[in-house]
Amino acid sequence: MNSVLAWIGAAAGVLGAVLLSLNISISAYGYLLFMVSSLCLTVWARREKQNHQLMMQLVFTIINVNGCIQWLS
Repeated sequence: MNSVLAWIGAAAGVLGAVLLSLNISISAYGYLLFMVSSLCLTVWARREKQNHQLMMQLVFTIINVNGCIQWLS
């Protein structure tokens, strides 16, 4: 299960970055993909006891919440 979370997190992060870089009408939804990425990688880091990754993903989650609020509201 951890491997699946890691791959989903990585794929969602890449897709979110591509979507934002396209600068099209639906680009803001890249933040939702970043949120999925951060949440998956947060769970993965906690299960793997990767505290440095856990801290980084928690910060990214907060940033992504802000992005979702700013772009999607």
